Order: sequence, then C-alpha cells, then structure tokens
Amino acid sequence: MQAKNKIKVSGRQTCACTRLERTDVGDIEGHMVSYIVSEGVNVSTGDAAFFNGAQLTSVITSDIVYFNGVFQGYTKFSHKGDILVSKFEGKIKNTLSAEGNHVQSMEGSFSFIKGTGQYENIKGTGTFTGRYLSRIIYVNDWEGEYWIET
Repeated sequence: MQAKNKIKVSGRQTCACTRLERTDVGDIEGHMVSYIVSEGVNVSTGDAAFFNGAQLTSVITSDIVYFNGVFQGYTKFSHKGDILVSKFEGKIKNTLSAEGNHVQSMEGSFSFIKGTGQYENIKGTGTFTGRYLSRIIYVNDWEGEYWIET
C-alpha cells in the first residue's frame, strides 16, 4: 500500500468519566490499578476540520501510585456515520498547586488504528497533553497527522 499526503490535524477533547473502578494492588501504599470509561466530545482546532463535534468513548486502564504512573487505552470517535479508533498511552502526574490543591496532568502519544467511511484505511500518529478539571472531568489537547493508505 502506498501512503498519500499526510494531513496535519489537532483538537481538544472534553470528557467525563462515566465508569471508574480502582483496586489497591497491596504491595505498597497508594498503588492502584484502574479501569475507566469516559465519554465526551472532540472539537477540531487545526486548519483541517477533523471529526469536529465527534462523540468520544474511551476505555482506559492505569497503573498508578498516588495518582502518578502510566495509562493506556482506546478512543472511538463517532461523527456523521464515520468511525475512527485510536490507541494511546501516556503518563499521569499528580502535583500540588500554590493553593495546596491536587493537580493531575497527563501527556502521551496515540496512533489511529481503524477508520470507516471516508477514513477507511486511515493511519496516523500524534501526541497529547491534558489535565483534570475535577475528579471526573478532563480535557486533552492533541495534534498529529494522518494519511489514507491505498
């Protein structure tokens, strides 16, 4: 298969955790594994409109100690009959603000692994950064590029 031109895309995802399960591992204090399902919306922020207004569903697992650690998962974008699936991994970091509040930030990378409709045979990669706004609400800013293999 030959790759076509790569198209730069970016967006902001705003999501809410709709299912959250945490289990203490039991080896050291604060060590947990988590299973999270979140839902939200993607807003395209780049020059090329890309899944603007798409509904998102993410399935995430994490391995954390006091909310510092690693996570991975999949996100399904649904928009106007087209589907896009991305696979991601990253790190989450818990810090204290000047006011003494916990601030959770994240960063990582993703790849587009499946598409339907006009995005059939999509491939692509990118990076993201994000933060929690509350215990269950988070935002991710992402950028990357994609191409359609023919």
